[in-house]
Amino acid sequence: PSLALADVAYSLNITRDSFSHRRFILSKSTEDATRELLSAEGNKSQTSVLKVAPNELAFLFPGQGAQYLQMGKALYEHEEVFRQAVDSCAELLVVDLEHDIRKVIFPDSNSEEAENRLKDTRFTQPALFVIEYALAQLWMSWGIKPTLICGHSIGEFVGAHLAGIFGLEDALHLIATRGRLVSELPEGSMLSVRSTAEQLQDLLPDTLSVAAINSDQLCVVAGPDDAIEEFIAVLKVRKIAHRPLATSHAFHSAMMDPVLQSFKEEVEKIELNPPKLPMVSTVTGKWLTEKEATDPHYWTDHLRETVRFSDAMDTIIGLDDPILLEVGPGRALTTLAKQKKKAKTLSVISSLPVPKKGEDSYPDLLNALGQLWLLGLEPDWKAYYGNESRQKLRL
Repeated sequence: PSLALADVAYSLNITRDSFSHRRFILSKSTEDATRELLSAEGNKSQTSVLKVAPNELAFLFPGQGAQYLQMGKALYEHEEVFRQAVDSCAELLVVDLEHDIRKVIFPDSNSEEAENRLKDTRFTQPALFVIEYALAQLWMSWGIKPTLICGHSIGEFVGAHLAGIFGLEDALHLIATRGRLVSELPEGSMLSVRSTAEQLQDLLPDTLSVAAINSDQLCVVAGPDDAIEEFIAVLKVRKIAHRPLATSHAFHSAMMDPVLQSFKEEVEKIELNPPKLPMVSTVTGKWLTEKEATDPHYWTDHLRETVRFSDAMDTIIGLDDPILLEVGPGRALTTLAKQKKKAKTLSVISSLPVPKKGEDSYPDLLNALGQLWLLGLEPDWKAYYGNESRQKLRL
């Protein structure tokens, strides 16, 4: 009982060999850890017997709609790598945003006004980029490094920067410009529809676009408010499940057309490099080619084209035992990936789900780290404990 639990964990992690029988618990106190380790049920403990080491780790970056106030706040306060990444991005964004994005993500108090400001697409897109980029930096500093990348809509810009397609300053400029241009467009609506893409295409009027094909039976349509209202009436008659999405604009629809030329001109000003890491495109659903990555047309059309996340998942699921890690707020992509027919045995882990009342980001993040270890990934424990002064104990 007199031992510091953090020192026990540290000693186990840095002195033990890698075994195939694995078990971990998350605990805040020695008493709680003792109770869990001795209980027959072990409600909090998770176990695995490792048969094969994983070949692939995909970082999945979510898109708009995943954001929430104070996302990653505890990590910003306590993790130097995360904080430095957020601070660097915030300083680079000031020129384009004329705002400190940190005040938008981490307001002094959660209010309706703060909520609405984060929902303003001018801030939503940069805010998501910043948190996803910082979280990726934190994972990689702990030795959890991707072998491939896939991003849903704006999430692909975070992935593209990590793959070396564009520099951080250019990526942030593009995201801020994209958010500003879209925010100046007339507002529109988006609707999630429980249907296959084929069925939907037969029903869809010319006034609406298929904005996303998210899973085998889940699509999103987008367009003007009145056209969406009329389409809802059609879906009700046919008893097709649907749900309006809380968005300000009709992303990935014909309503984006007026800003495509302006965005293309911005993309043409920056240097585009071939990817150094394999990326699965959510525009095509296939591996991103060198030609696409370095073509301003690709990044421009990205704003307008259907998000083919379902096809991208088919490409990833076809790999040998991939592990998927959602690197961003929420668990939207974790949920969508698990809905795939072929995904029954797929390992999909989320990093930062919306925290339970009064809880910070740590329980979910550390649970994700534990699950990755159960699946055979070896964190860099020395780096993980780098900013702590821990004692090595004889156990």
